[in-house]
Amino acid sequence: MRSGTVIGDCDTAPSVTGAFHNGSVTGPYSEGVVLRYLCSQAYDRIRGGSNYYRCSSGIWTGGNLTCTRRRCIDVKSEPNSYIVGQSGHYVGETTTFRCHGGYEMNGADLITCMTNRTWSPEPPTCVKVKCPEFSTPDAQIFQDFSGVRNEFGSKNKITCTGGTFLQGPKSITCLANKTWSGSPSCTIPKCGNPPASYEPCTEVFYTDDNTNIGSQVEVICLENAVPSGTNPYLICTATGRWSHEYHCLCGCRHDCSVNTGPRSVMHDTDIDCPCPDGTHFKRKCSNRTLEKILHGHTSHNNTVCHTFHSATSPTSHNNNASHVSHTNSFVTHPKTRLKVTHPTTTVSVTHAEHNILHTPQHC
Repeated sequence: MRSGTVIGDCDTAPSVTGAFHNGSVTGPYSEGVVLRYLCSQAYDRIRGGSNYYRCSSGIWTGGNLTCTRRRCIDVKSEPNSYIVGQSGHYVGETTTFRCHGGYEMNGADLITCMTNRTWSPEPPTCVKVKCPEFSTPDAQIFQDFSGVRNEFGSKNKITCTGGTFLQGPKSITCLANKTWSGSPSCTIPKCGNPPASYEPCTEVFYTDDNTNIGSQVEVICLENAVPSGTNPYLICTATGRWSHEYHCLCGCRHDCSVNTGPRSVMHDTDIDCPCPDGTHFKRKCSNRTLEKILHGHTSHNNTVCHTFHSATSPTSHNNNASHVSHTNSFVTHPKTRLKVTHPTTTVSVTHAEHNILHTPQHC
C-alpha cells in the first residue's frame, strides 16, 4: 500500500484487454468506488459478464468483462488478381492486391479492415489492358477476336491495298505491356540492284532511273565477257524480285605469250602457253580465273615450267683452268633435291638452293 493510502482503498484499476473505464487514469481509488468499463471500437463485448467493478476493502469485485478483437470477413481476390500481402483480418490491418500479366487494376491495391467490420475501399478488380489503335497507310485492319477491340490478346490482320506490298507480319497481337507484337507497313516494293550490277565485266542501264515495280533494266556484257542467259532485259515484278537471272561470265588476262605482254581472252577459252625449252602447257579461262589443264583436267595449280641453263664451274687440272658446261631442264617442287654434277664432285641441293645460282625462265 502506497503512502497516504487509506486502508480499504484500491491502488490501481483492473486491466481489461480492449476496454477502458470512466474513472481517473491513476489511483488510488477510495473504498466503495465503482468503475464502469466499455469495450473500445476495435473490440466487441462478450455477453454474460458484468462491466461494473467495485472497490471493496482494497479489492475490486463484481466485474468480469471480456472484450474480443473485432475482425472483418475474409477477403478473396477477384478474377485475374492475387493477394501479395496481408497483415490480418482485424480492425486496422491491411491487404494488398496485384493483377496478373495483361491486366491492370481498377481500384486501390491496398484495403484496410474498418471498425464496422468492412474493408475500405472495396477490393479492386483487374481488367484487360488495351493497346492503342493500330494504323498504317494503305492498309486495311481486320479485328480477329471475339472480345473487346484492341484489348490484351486480341489480334489484328493487315491487308495492303493500292498496289502496295506488306513489309512485316500479316497478323499482330496486343501484348501485356500495351504494345503490338509487330509493326507491319504497306510500301511500294523495290527490287534493288540486280545481281549482275556487281560483276566487273557488266554494265546495267536503268530505263526508269529506279528499281520500282514495273521498272526495266538492260544488262550488257563488256569485252571478252560471255552472257549466261538469253534475255538481257529484266523487269521488277510485284513481288519485289527481278523477272529472271542474267549474268556475264568475265574473261581473263594472261601473260603466256613470250614478249607480247598481257592479253585478254574470253571466258571458257583455252590458252596455249609456250615455254623457252620448246614445250607447251595449256590454261583455261573460267570467269576471271586461269586454270591449268593437266592431263585433260583443269587445276588451280598454275605452276609453270622452269628451264635451268648451264652451270659453269671452274676446275684446276695441271694448273690449267677449264670449264665444263652442263645443261638440264626440270619441272620440280621447291623442296625436291636436285643432283648437280661438277667435273670432280657431285652434290645434292634443293631446288631453292639451285635457284640462287641458276635463274629459271618462266612462261
